[in-house]
Amino acid sequence: MKVLTCDEVAEWCADKGVRLLPKERSVMPRLRLVAPVGDAVAIMVPAEALAQIRLSLVLTFADGFDAASEYLLVLSDWDFWSPEYEAIGSSLLSGLRAKSSEYRSAWESPAHVCDRSQLPDLQAILLLVLAFQWDAYLLPNTGAFLVEINHDGWLRGWASSDVGRDAMKTLLGDWPSTSVSRE
Repeated sequence: MKVLTCDEVAEWCADKGVRLLPKERSVMPRLRLVAPVGDAVAIMVPAEALAQIRLSLVLTFADGFDAASEYLLVLSDWDFWSPEYEAIGSSLLSGLRAKSSEYRSAWESPAHVCDRSQLPDLQAILLLVLAFQWDAYLLPNTGAFLVEINHDGWLRGWASSDVGRDAMKTLLGDWPSTSVSRE
């Protein structure tokens, strides 16, 4: 796993059809596909732990063809909840990052690039995002889709092609959907 700063995220996204919008209150700028196809697929994040594990697995295969050789997972905001609650999440995240000899704080380097051999680490961090209701973005190096996870309990995903959109609808079709704003 490689850990990236905000500037390095901009470089990684440069050729993937993703633009960075200005920061609001978050650590990272917001990420958006330059040319999304159709509307976003939006679902509610499940509250049950096993369903969150399943969703972390589903999202890392959402390109439909298992074509991505790397994924970028960007933590864009956290520390929404009590200090005790967040301390647990921070401790777990630090332990996962330490496996890759990464000891900088997530505030300093909030993004994670994992190749296919590091998929369990990516899925574990994604599970933390879902369980602790942190804001994050998930993007494969193919640029096939972009997923945004929000602390208000929803997830939305955009695709960059008809094939990607159909794959996302198929993979996320069993999850309770919700309506969220486009931007």
